[in-house]
Amino acid sequence: METEETKKFKKKFQEQTKNLKEQALEIMNIKLVEKFFALSEKVISIPKYNVDLGEKGYKQVREYFVNYSKDLENKKKKKRFNKNGKNKKKQNNTKIEIENNNKETKIVNENEKEKQVNLATEVEQEEKENDKVEHKNNEKEIKKVAMGLLKLENEHNLIGCNTDVLSLMTDLKKEVLVLVDYTSKAKRWMRLTVPKISDGGNFGVEVIEEVMNVLERSEDVGFEVIDSMTKYFVARGKLISKTIKHPSIEDYSRSVFELDESQKISLRTMFSDIRDNYGVMYDVIQKNIEKILKPRNENTISMF
Repeated sequence: METEETKKFKKKFQEQTKNLKEQALEIMNIKLVEKFFALSEKVISIPKYNVDLGEKGYKQVREYFVNYSKDLENKKKKKRFNKNGKNKKKQNNTKIEIENNNKETKIVNENEKEKQVNLATEVEQEEKENDKVEHKNNEKEIKKVAMGLLKLENEHNLIGCNTDVLSLMTDLKKEVLVLVDYTSKAKRWMRLTVPKISDGGNFGVEVIEEVMNVLERSEDVGFEVIDSMTKYFVARGKLISKTIKHPSIEDYSRSVFELDESQKISLRTMFSDIRDNYGVMYDVIQKNIEKILKPRNENTISMF
């Protein structure tokens, strides 16, 4: 016997299921095909790769990295010059002090000579240690700049992302989120349409399972797109780091440019793949809509 609380939750569940059914039917009958046509227009609007324009773009990229590396090297030399100037001044002061002591005392004993040698050695060691620390800091600075984490005090500020690629990625990520939302709602409702297990008459259930597999494959495509974005940024950061370290090697700057161009082509293909998945999902669902709505030909009333 059902209690009042059980009836309450059952009624609430039926209401939520009814709302889910309305959303799922709207997605399957309208939203999927709307997205198919919208993404078709989006794919057309994305320009195809132009070899001539690509070469001009590469020259700009190459010039940018060469100038950036020169500015960074000049900054390092300036720091080194200032530091060496301070050390020389310190050494000169030491020499003056020694000469004054010689004039006053005229006799330098062994202990004083040993102190002078130790002082000169300490200055030399301090200079070497400073150079090592400076070298390590510069290495860290280069890596941080390459990853876009540090804002340098120069006219370039930082090496940013490719704005064209970033814009396409932002749009594509939005489309992936919509795709995942549509497929998850449709799958959730289809699971609830599956009737109770019985002997025979399970062909409609098998149809629903196959349709759900199509939805899951489309969902996986979306997750693969997100994963590829992360890999692109990691690869680009590493290449930029090497380009800054070795500006004389043209292959590194070329690799950064080609990676960006390759990513643009890939993003255009990803938009096409998502569009095609919308078309496949809509086609499969419409061809089997009767079995989805009524998995079994039974004269029973389902609450779904």
